[in-house]
Amino acid sequence: AQTVQLAPADDLAAALSTAAAGTVVELAPGDHGALALRGLQGTADAPITLRSADPGDPARITGLDLRGAAFLRLEGLVFDYTFSPGDPGNLRPFSVSDSTGIAFVGNLFDGDVAQGVSATDDGFPTAFGLSVRGSTEITVQDNEIRGFYRGLAVSRTADLQVTGNDLHGIRMDGMNFAEVQRVEIAENRIHDFARSLASGDHSDMIQFWTNGTGSPSTDIVIRDNILNAGNGWYTQSIFMRNDQVDRGLAGDEMFYRNVTITGNVIINAHLHGIT
Repeated sequence: AQTVQLAPADDLAAALSTAAAGTVVELAPGDHGALALRGLQGTADAPITLRSADPGDPARITGLDLRGAAFLRLEGLVFDYTFSPGDPGNLRPFSVSDSTGIAFVGNLFDGDVAQGVSATDDGFPTAFGLSVRGSTEITVQDNEIRGFYRGLAVSRTADLQVTGNDLHGIRMDGMNFAEVQRVEIAENRIHDFARSLASGDHSDMIQFWTNGTGSPSTDIVIRDNILNAGNGWYTQSIFMRNDQVDRGLAGDEMFYRNVTITGNVIINAHLHGIT
């Protein structure tokens, strides 16, 4: 496989746009800016890899908009969000859509707090850590996600592995799922939320929802996670509401199916442990 080494001043997007399957792109320490990538094509047995050249001094990416990609591995990077005036609380600075075979392994997603917004927002985490929509074969493994409004948000996605991640300092929801199939959420640590108690937030560590969706989440395993309030405020722990059904908007066709919740440790202070 070809290995390409890039300095912060080099054109990373251009290098990736011409990368063949199996190419390894190593990023030197420093700030490599925001990436908008379209149509990258690795293969299952020869993914394109984007990683830090020096794991002890990782490269920084300030934004990611990945669309229409196949078989890309992002490893050992810092995805570093910095709040700017006017940024909405639901901003998705690091997003994947309409892609397949994308793996995030051993990265740091580092968030920021809002300023100059409102009394319930200022000084509290904002934006989403990692957003995945309309994709298949997604791996989120051994990452640290900290200091965001929501840590991980996944919708309309199948064949998803979320394992060994460390989420903390989150304001609202740790992990958020809607319209997902064949999902394993295992051996993660979700702890020490940075909640805005004066807000109307209903914070969850792991949440599934159906509001406005057209297909159910099915074939879900939630196992061997540690959900610990720690020194943060209480949250709901594992919360799976199906409001399309309980509000009478849908029937059996929208029921959750094949859900296994096993071996988790919950240390919290809320009525909703597993709901």
